[in-house]
Amino acid sequence: MKDKLIITNTFRITTFILIIIGVVAFIAGLATDSQRTWSNYLIVNYYFFSLSIGAAFFLTLQYISQSGWSSGFIRIPEAMMAYIPFSAVFFLLIWFGVHDLYHWSHPGVTEHDPLLLHKSAYLNVPFFFIRLVIFFALWIFFTMILRRISIRTDTVAKESVMRYFDKNELYSKIFIFVFALTCLFISFASCMFTK
Repeated sequence: MKDKLIITNTFRITTFILIIIGVVAFIAGLATDSQRTWSNYLIVNYYFFSLSIGAAFFLTLQYISQSGWSSGFIRIPEAMMAYIPFSAVFFLLIWFGVHDLYHWSHPGVTEHDPLLLHKSAYLNVPFFFIRLVIFFALWIFFTMILRRISIRTDTVAKESVMRYFDKNELYSKIFIFVFALTCLFISFASCMFTK
């Protein structure tokens, strides 16, 4: 029989109090120094996103290399991957602070800067958010498939486990290429051109 995780009322109340403090601090930051607040918001979001996408990368490496040593704690990176959809929401909220973060997002700036004008097909607000939606949709899709297949191995007969492992290995090989390209492009556009 599996142990159930019990979340106490004290833990819930403490969590909600900390969330309220964080929201109030964020609003106060926007009121006093919006540029610094949005910059900190972006850095913090990148930090937690990098932990979750790094866990997905670690998991896929385990399947691709057919590692057995990590089978005892494979649920930990799988649990860390569950943050990626939340990170997607937090990244999309950057819409409200895009002008505080990115110089190239201001209307008319590209006309006066030849370098930005050359990059304007890539560095523009609609395409920036279209990329975010596409990249996060891919990451969420692959991590959900990897997790779903992994959980199936807990309920199938021993002789069927390798079939599911092979499926995860195949999806991991696809994901590793998707990961390499998408992480490069999201990091390049999101961090390199902040004010």
